[in-house]
Amino acid sequence: MDLRHLDDLAVSGFTLSVEERAGLESGMRKRQLEEGLASIRFWGRITAAEADYLVAYGFPPSAEYPKKQFYFCTTKSFELQAFPDLTDEFSGKCDKLTGTLRGDPGLVVGGDDEEEEEEEEPEEEEDGEEGAPRRPKKVKFIEAHRLAHRVLAMDSDLSIVPRGAFVITPTHYLAPNPSFAGLSATEAASAASYLHFRRPVAEERRSVLDREGALRDVDFLDPVSEDEPSGVWSIRVDEGEGTALVRSLRWPGYFFVHRLGTQSFGGAYFGNGLPNRDLAFML
Repeated sequence: MDLRHLDDLAVSGFTLSVEERAGLESGMRKRQLEEGLASIRFWGRITAAEADYLVAYGFPPSAEYPKKQFYFCTTKSFELQAFPDLTDEFSGKCDKLTGTLRGDPGLVVGGDDEEEEEEEEPEEEEDGEEGAPRRPKKVKFIEAHRLAHRVLAMDSDLSIVPRGAFVITPTHYLAPNPSFAGLSATEAASAASYLHFRRPVAEERRSVLDREGALRDVDFLDPVSEDEPSGVWSIRVDEGEGTALVRSLRWPGYFFVHRLGTQSFGGAYFGNGLPNRDLAFML
């Protein structure tokens, strides 16, 4: 979500303080300039014990499908850092850790400190042999890996856009649709009008992206109406305010708002990063 439109989510009851907003905006602008990002947006806030995490994402200058680069900082420092790489080993460890986060991105997780001495790269070989290959230092499993794993999993479920807001150009790059005029109140009330902003899962839609030449089909992304279980998204349209508010029941704390009949839309997450374990009993 564009930070300038964060006030649109005031109805959710969540926001950032003036200090957090100013610090994050400065950090996002710096990252965008340093890495040449086409744009950068606020993703959300993951609450933790000692300090909260603020997450942002940027788009490369062009991408064939919604490709994002994620960054994070804490509420103690607004210097944005890129998410660390996630190996299969680390992803497996993250799957087993389901609790809340501490708020210290460098915190070693899972007792790796006990093996620290064994993992450190030796200063020199004992036999004095020159040019002997050194054993690479093992990357420690830290809380930043847990944060990255959690956000990426959530983003696949949560990131949505109105139908028709994006198009695929003749050169197969994803781009905002300049002719998008916003959803009507009737359209906004339907779950089929909101699409997952990710590479499509459905094979028939993936085949649309693989076609050569210009794509006139706007339905190249998966609609949230196909999500299981049915009813996992809640939609409220307020014609008086001219807005549609969409929230996730699977991930409490995610809100998406669209101003009807305009190109203004965006969503953000505010919560502890844990899914709703009682979802099956609510639907």
